[in-house]
Amino acid sequence: MRKGIGHVGCKKLLNAFHTAEEIYSMTSAQYQACALKGMKSNWIESLLDKDLTEAEKIVDACEKHGIKIIAYNDEAYPKRLRDIYDPPCVLYCKGTMPAMDREVAIGVVGTRRCTNYGLIQTKQFASMLALSGGVVVSGG
Repeated sequence: MRKGIGHVGCKKLLNAFHTAEEIYSMTSAQYQACALKGMKSNWIESLLDKDLTEAEKIVDACEKHGIKIIAYNDEAYPKRLRDIYDPPCVLYCKGTMPAMDREVAIGVVGTRRCTNYGLIQTKQFASMLALSGGVVVSGG
């Protein structure tokens, strides 16, 4: 949630410091003392911003709608997903998290500018797969 630090940077930070809490609690001197390979200089300024307003809004919205948040370094994060080339830093799960490392999963990938017809068809297709016992994975 910090400017200039995308999901790739997030994973680098989590791999180096292990938890978001550890990253959040560090001071400027601690950030600068870290010789983290690939850490960009503009990250320190972003990491020193300790305002959690946006993150709290996301957490509140997820709680309101029964959505679980699973971070990249969480035990519940599927190993099979963690091992792909560019895994997401955070997963949002509504309902019961399937056994992703054991089940067959079907990925739904689409366009950012989908037509209404495409949205309706994709929703119906994904719903039918899920109701039939399939695990449907989607970026959005």
